[in-house]
Amino acid sequence: METMRALERNGIRAELFEDGEGAKARALSLVPKGASVLTATSITLDSLGISKDIDGNLGYASFRERFRSIGDADERLAARRALVNPDFALGSVQAVTRSGHLFFATKSGSQLPAYAYSAGNVILVVGTQKIVKDDAEAVRRIEERCVPMEQKRMMGAYGIGTSFNKMLVIRREDIEGRTRVLFVNREVGF
Repeated sequence: METMRALERNGIRAELFEDGEGAKARALSLVPKGASVLTATSITLDSLGISKDIDGNLGYASFRERFRSIGDADERLAARRALVNPDFALGSVQAVTRSGHLFFATKSGSQLPAYAYSAGNVILVVGTQKIVKDDAEAVRRIEERCVPMEQKRMMGAYGIGTSFNKMLVIRREDIEGRTRVLFVNREVGF
């Protein structure tokens, strides 16, 4: 696949799986038990059961679960700062271009430091429907598909909306083996 070759040229490892179960098994096999893990909010991870396995504490040190249990404001601030330095960050992207650029869009930005720099390893599970021609089409996909779908999901689940506040584009990874994209050859997530 052209996109996988482009990612590899850009220092990002890429693998293709025919189904979500294969991608899930691979993602979990890459994360050693006891590792600190940030699972970004992701319909893709949720739909494949990856978030549940990591955050359900099957031997992983989930930042998300630890953060949810903190009531004290000062402790939450300290935990928020620790959140950006996991051994592993797991998530997805809103778009990936044929030239191997990864696009992330978010309301809060909590996962962006880990993706961009601070996580020791980044594992991204991506449905092949997220592959787009170029950077301009990636932004259009975010604005015209992802944000409206996330708005609908957020309103239904929490009664609040979302907004496209922050964006990260990774064009190249300089640290060999740090970032890996696990493609699922079907529509998963949005």
